[in-house]
Amino acid sequence: MNHRGIHQTWMTQGPFSWGWPMLPFLICGQLGSLLLVGCTSVPEPPNNPILHEVRKHPESTGLDIVQVQCPLEDATFQNSLWSEADELVLPVELREQLALHGLRVGVLGTRLPDVLQDRLHLTTPDEQAGKKGQTLDLQNPDELVGVRVQLPAGKRREIQTCQVKEELTVLLPQEDGNLNGETFTKAQGILVLHTETLDKGKVEIEILPQIQHGDVNAKYTSNQEGIWLIQPRRDEESFPELVTRVPLHTGQSLLITCTPDRPSSLGRRLFYQPDMEPRGQKIVLIRLSQEPAVQKEEAAR
Repeated sequence: MNHRGIHQTWMTQGPFSWGWPMLPFLICGQLGSLLLVGCTSVPEPPNNPILHEVRKHPESTGLDIVQVQCPLEDATFQNSLWSEADELVLPVELREQLALHGLRVGVLGTRLPDVLQDRLHLTTPDEQAGKKGQTLDLQNPDELVGVRVQLPAGKRREIQTCQVKEELTVLLPQEDGNLNGETFTKAQGILVLHTETLDKGKVEIEILPQIQHGDVNAKYTSNQEGIWLIQPRRDEESFPELVTRVPLHTGQSLLITCTPDRPSSLGRRLFYQPDMEPRGQKIVLIRLSQEPAVQKEEAAR
């Protein structure tokens, strides 16, 4: 799987749908005609308009990525959330490693848990009657950050889970069972995201936890064609033993956050902000909103 490059087509700054993308930007042409005054006739649209319909890459996966803040010590909220998440899709060994590092991962179905819908300001089922999908309204930007992306297979997407911290100390479990503290300067928690198209309408979501730290320097990287490029990057501390790969169907979501029982763990450092209490815990939700067009065409044959 190639680990370079990202492709983003749309970032929300207001309401967006958990279903298909919003109306094309061509509607702007209709609005522009309203600005004409007097008896000036409206010219016929040209054969080659300036604004073309946005085209998606045939191998791109549509993803909704949402970060929401929640109470860490609220047992009722945590139990309600995880009672509807499937954690058994992960191997036992991986679940144990995630727990040692203070991380928790699960898969949600096409209908989100009620406690999460409330936090995401989703409309009620009655209000949604007759509508396709669930509508997400960004009513409180201090608690919620959402973005919609089109990610080609093999391309890299970074999700920032916390702000850059001048100093970040993490307790990491060792093979002998002890904990070893490591300190990073100018550090930031990152989730490195990749996708891979599978058969039968599924897409595999891959998540790699990472800490990027130090000053930004020019580093050599190679693209898919083997061409070496110079890109500004910081040093990276990756945790390959925590790589999570989960196949999703359209409408399903991957849920990742920290656990409340490991105060100085990697998970706590990545997903907890004490200055944001009483909602200091951050939950990252990655929802498969659209499978690649190529996959749809093959399934239709």
